[in-house]
Amino acid sequence: MTTVADLLLWDRNFYAPKVGDSELIALLQLPGKLNDGRQLTYASGLTTGIRNGMKTVRHGGSWAGYRADLLRFPERHTSVAVLCNLATSNPSGLADRVADIVIGPAILARSATSRKPTDSKVRKNAVKLSPSELARFAGRFRNSESGDVLEISVKDHKLSVSVAPTLDVVPVSPNRFEVLVRGSLSGSLSSQ
Repeated sequence: MTTVADLLLWDRNFYAPKVGDSELIALLQLPGKLNDGRQLTYASGLTTGIRNGMKTVRHGGSWAGYRADLLRFPERHTSVAVLCNLATSNPSGLADRVADIVIGPAILARSATSRKPTDSKVRKNAVKLSPSELARFAGRFRNSESGDVLEISVKDHKLSVSVAPTLDVVPVSPNRFEVLVRGSLSGSLSSQ
C-alpha cells in the first residue's frame, strides 16, 4: 500500500539514492541468471525488459482489491505510476498504454535516418496513393531491431500513426514514406 507521493520518492531514489547507494540500486535492477546461463527478466523484486526500444524496470502488485504498477524508462528518466482501487483493473496494461502515448513520439525520432531532406523537398516528391493503396500499409508493426511497435491506420485519405497523431506520413513512392513532424523530417518508412 502506497501513495503517489511515496512512489515519486521511490522513483527519484533510483537516480539520486537516499535509501541505499548507487551500488545497491544497480543490484536491485540486475536480472538473475539460471544455472544454464540464460538471463531472466526478473531482478531483485523488479522486472526488467524492453518497451518501445528502451530499457524498462517495473514492479506491480495487489493487495485487498488494490492494484498498482510503476513502469520506469531509466534512459529517458520517465516513469508511469498507476494506482487502482478495483480488483479487476489491469494497472500494467494501463501503464503500458500511457507509456506508449508519452514515449511513443520518440520512437520515430530515434529511428530517423542520417539522410535528412527538407520538408519542402519531401512534399514536392510526394506521390498520390488511393485509399485502397494506403490500406495495404495499415496495421500493427514491430521493428525487429528496436522492438518498437507502431499502429498505422488510414484517416482522411492519409496514413496516421497512433502514438504520434501530429506526424505527417508522406508517400514518396508506392512503397516508401517519409515521416514529418509538422515541418521537420523525423524518419523514413519503406515496404519491401
